[in-house]
Amino acid sequence: MREIKFRAWDKLSKSMRYGVENSLIVCLNHPNDFVFTQFTGLRDKNNKKIYESDVVKVNILYGGVQIREVEYIDNGFKFSNQDEQGDYAHSDCEVIGNIYENPNLTKQEG
Repeated sequence: MREIKFRAWDKLSKSMRYGVENSLIVCLNHPNDFVFTQFTGLRDKNNKKIYESDVVKVNILYGGVQIREVEYIDNGFKFSNQDEQGDYAHSDCEVIGNIYENPNLTKQEG
């Protein structure tokens, strides 16, 4: 069974809060102050948990490196533009940030 975990981007303090399951009531009382993202159940090559809205550096199986955002689409997680750019495995990617704390990273997307 997949581990169900969330984190929350606190819009007011501009910081990421982990383990929000323990303080979910506080977050839900102020829903406009937070953006929730879900753990995908996957880990990167450094064993770091991969969450929705993370930005990952992906080694393409046929060669090259790309920067991609982790998205939740159609009841599942995928990398942005995954259908357009070849094959890669989550075990060969590296979390390098997220779209909230590191918005400039997605501008490198090719």
